Amino acid sequence: MPAVIRRTECSTAPRARLAAWLILACLVAARAAADNPWEKPWTQWTKGECEQVIEASSVSLQIREIHPAIELTAVYRVGDPLIRVVVQWSTAITRRQANLRLKILSGEIAEARAKEELGQTREHIILQLVLLSNNNLHFRDAAALEKKAQSSAYLLLSKSKTKIPAVKAEVVPRRAMGDPTFVRLYFPRVLDGNSSIGAGEKEVVLVWPELVVSFHALEAKFEVKKLAADPANEL
Repeated sequence: MPAVIRRTECSTAPRARLAAWLILACLVAARAAADNPWEKPWTQWTKGECEQVIEASSVSLQIREIHPAIELTAVYRVGDPLIRVVVQWSTAITRRQANLRLKILSGEIAEARAKEELGQTREHIILQLVLLSNNNLHFRDAAALEKKAQSSAYLLLSKSKTKIPAVKAEVVPRRAMGDPTFVRLYFPRVLDGNSSIGAGEKEVVLVWPELVVSFHALEAKFEVKKLAADPANEL
């Protein structure tokens, strides 16, 4: 009789271990889904997941040396922290979905209306730079800054090495001391008859050489899969 009991224990032990592994696998999968909102429909995102998606479409940088051709309102010492820049991919479908989802969760907008807004076509790819000064510096000539942005800023595609030049720039000067300056950069969706950013691209880098000194160009790198499932139409 004891031998039968030992055989029963041996036969059930692998099943118990298998069940334990299956439970663990389910827990890991559930955790992965919770940590990866891109695997869920945007209409199911929580507030925290929306914030995670918005953060993934933003890059924060610190600028220490502004290009000497750009006029500022005060003198600064080279090497001092000068301006913090947050680069936002404004037209990325995931960022737009997250912003609209937050409005749905707050009761500000209905889901049907949000879906209508997402369906609206956009002529350009738009990236917005939020420039926050650490010591009350701001740009003296907005028109000159726009001109430099339009003439030198471009998107660099990591796979094809294609450069997509900016076609337009807008500067929204700060309204009061302590407010940020906004710079919006517009890029074409179509280049030489084709979508400017193809489906095979994994990374896109915003490069603006003439915002900072020539050997330290502003560069902000974005992971395409966190911005859009269809780069050709959703960026």
